[in-house]
Amino acid sequence: GIGFASRSERIPKVAVEVQKGDVHVIIKISDQGGGMPKRIQEEAWQYGWTTADHEEEDDPYSGGTWRKELAGYGFGLPLTRLHAQYFGGDVFMQALPGHGTDMYLLLNHLKEGSPSTEEDDPSTALTETENRSVNAP
Repeated sequence: GIGFASRSERIPKVAVEVQKGDVHVIIKISDQGGGMPKRIQEEAWQYGWTTADHEEEDDPYSGGTWRKELAGYGFGLPLTRLHAQYFGGDVFMQALPGHGTDMYLLLNHLKEGSPSTEEDDPSTALTETENRSVNAP
């Protein structure tokens, strides 16, 4: 394993901070779950990489079993980064092996009174041009 807490151990709290800057909203998610070695930090961004197993586990809360339906396919981090970058943001990780991990999600935001980014979207401009030519006398 890579040092993740087992279910019998007390899971450390996760802290979430939100900061609004001039251009970005930054969401910082921090834990003290043991961090990750540098090699694992690099591998975690690869499609298909996972630490989840696909076996059923006992649910300590309900007494039943559950299966991780959405976990373990290795798409979470790379797709999160792809979506953030597509919209002008980013995702990055700072891990301190033996201590914990901080994840940062940067998202663009519009200032009040600024024009919508849709005006800069080529598909919107194309649609507006088509609408004008259809409605022209």
